[in-house]
Amino acid sequence: MKANLQHKTTVGQSSERFLSLGFLRKAKKELEKRGFISDEHGFAPYGETLSEHCKKIERELRKIGFAGHLVPGFIANHPAAGYAYYLYDANHFRDKKTVQAAVSQWLDRKYQDEKYA
Repeated sequence: MKANLQHKTTVGQSSERFLSLGFLRKAKKELEKRGFISDEHGFAPYGETLSEHCKKIERELRKIGFAGHLVPGFIANHPAAGYAYYLYDANHFRDKKTVQAAVSQWLDRKYQDEKYA
């Protein structure tokens, strides 16, 4: 029984390990600069889908002064990135079409040297 309880604690904490102060500071800076963060950002934790942790990330960002409102989103068929998941600050963009265009352009620049299949 004890081992089972320890496993539950470990599993529960594994999805929140990436919420380090370093990650949060970089995310806050990027949200203030661009209005979104993506799983494709270099500081994003490998293997995590940020949009699945939207409320947790927003709650932790508030503790370090973030005043925006995070909303999850994704781009289904980017030529280089495929599915691209992101979080955006709803206060930064006027509508979802605008944020999708911004994320898509950012991905285009990020992967500009890759050949599209």
